[in-house]
Amino acid sequence: MKNFRKYFLICVLLLSISISGFAQPIGPVYKAEQGDFGIGLKVNGLINAISVSPQTDFGGNNIFNFRYFWKEQTAFRLGLGIDGFKSAITRVDSIGNAKVDYDSSSTSFNFYLNPEFEKHFLSNKRLDPFFAVGITLGLLGKNQQKSTRITSDTTGSARREYDGTFAGGVKYGVYTNWGVNYFLAPKLALGVEYRFGLINEKIGGDYNIVTIDTPISGQSSIKRSIGSIQTTNLNFAMTSNAIITLSYLF
Repeated sequence: MKNFRKYFLICVLLLSISISGFAQPIGPVYKAEQGDFGIGLKVNGLINAISVSPQTDFGGNNIFNFRYFWKEQTAFRLGLGIDGFKSAITRVDSIGNAKVDYDSSSTSFNFYLNPEFEKHFLSNKRLDPFFAVGITLGLLGKNQQKSTRITSDTTGSARREYDGTFAGGVKYGVYTNWGVNYFLAPKLALGVEYRFGLINEKIGGDYNIVTIDTPISGQSSIKRSIGSIQTTNLNFAMTSNAIITLSYLF
């Protein structure tokens, strides 16, 4: 009985030593896991003048970049962007004895969509190379231009009004994205990406221009001009420089 207890205790001790010897300490998880959601930014400048900004799509437009891992090494990436402008010019000139007041405005808005599928490789704790295939789509809004010019002298005022609407366009293409991330801390990575692919652009289309001239005396005249101008370009393009990125996963 004593020998049995002795052997039993020895076996328990050896088993404990074996388990402790083979067990690995559980450390922080650096890379993406299934269900992780992340955002990405672009790193600009050198070490002494570094800054971050929204990433750019294959066409060079600013986008907000989101990433979702539905599997540990497979992710869906979505870039969304919107930009536009509304500019106005006010100017006062003189021609001889006449005063000329000029006001003009121009507006346009664009929307960009970039879905992308990523496949990540290696099970390294920090190093994370990946390959992706994406589609780029840009919808370019109409350009609205308006202006008013009033010429005044001692006899009265003449007025010219201009109203022009010009079609926008569309950009679409396919591309591949090659890159590698290095996780500096859990869920925080610094990366490098390079893209190339095909992009097709159709810019312009129908335009409609209305000009109204109102002289100092007499009847106003209206002139309308309609037509269509469109340019199409198909390009094989690639990023001129590697893109440095900063990503964080939640």
